[in-house]
Amino acid sequence: MTTQSRTYRGSAPSNFGEWLIVLRIAAVLTARMLLLITAVCLLAWMRSGVGPEYKALIVALSVGALYAALGRGARTWAVYIVGFALFAELRSYADDLGMPVRYQYAISLEKLLFFGTIPTVWLQDRLYTFAHTGPVEAYTITVSLSYFFVPHAVALALWRWDPPRFKPYALGFLVTLYLGLAFCAIVPTAPPWLAGQTGDIPHVFQVIPDIAGEVTPGAYGNAYAAAGADLVFVEAPESEDELRAIARDVKAPLLVNMFQGGRTPLIGPVALAAMGYRVMIVPSDLQRAAIRALQEAAAAIKATGTAAGLGTRLAGFAERDGLVDLPLWQRREQHYAASDGP
Repeated sequence: MTTQSRTYRGSAPSNFGEWLIVLRIAAVLTARMLLLITAVCLLAWMRSGVGPEYKALIVALSVGALYAALGRGARTWAVYIVGFALFAELRSYADDLGMPVRYQYAISLEKLLFFGTIPTVWLQDRLYTFAHTGPVEAYTITVSLSYFFVPHAVALALWRWDPPRFKPYALGFLVTLYLGLAFCAIVPTAPPWLAGQTGDIPHVFQVIPDIAGEVTPGAYGNAYAAAGADLVFVEAPESEDELRAIARDVKAPLLVNMFQGGRTPLIGPVALAAMGYRVMIVPSDLQRAAIRALQEAAAAIKATGTAAGLGTRLAGFAERDGLVDLPLWQRREQHYAASDGP
């Protein structure tokens, strides 16, 4: 007895009615895809600086587009995507709360856990060479960048292959994000590289910007420009050739920070403009000059008891008022005081 295997293949539509069904299915799928793209574009638009009066409308339109695009069962996806977009939006306001940045508690905890050692400093001293890309650097960069795609890939996989676990995962993910956001807003904590810049710990490299800037000078700058930055600042170029390379590679208006004693060579504004830089700032030099002037003035007053000996080292009242445009602020004060009414 023999058996014969058959291969079944779908047949093409054979009449007008079947063609209508195919076209209807294609139209529905296309419409859902367009609605999904619309939802994503709306959420991206919310992140581009649109006024707060429109953000609630954008969220509502995004949720509606997601419901229509994904059909039944889309509620969790709508909450997931809109919740993540709102998290990204709220995160940009966390720095404006005015809470002081904390340094010491994290340093103390790390020293307690690692026997008096700062792990980042210890590892970089032994395993990292500036702007060198090896297996360790590739692995750690991959781990860092995984934040941007792995959670969403896991959500998509659960939704496709294990739907009962998708909803708990999505809600747990959002709860974790918002708990972390709340903690960072209430207790903003400096990362190791920032603590290294302030001298609280030894210098720490920012591995991803260092490697990206070495492989392709200005690579980070172009990414920020594509995201809508008005000005691009590349941290601490160390030579005139590097400054020129950044100006050549970054296709956006450039800002450069110049100060005495920094890693960047001192170059005047005319030469910088010729390279292609649009803005030069000198905050560190002005800050340090102001500190020295304050110290000298305080010492003179302490020595003599008055400021009489400072003479021309003090700005006049008229000069001070002109610098801050005092009449403008007085007019505004009168305007708003009058508008308040009795």
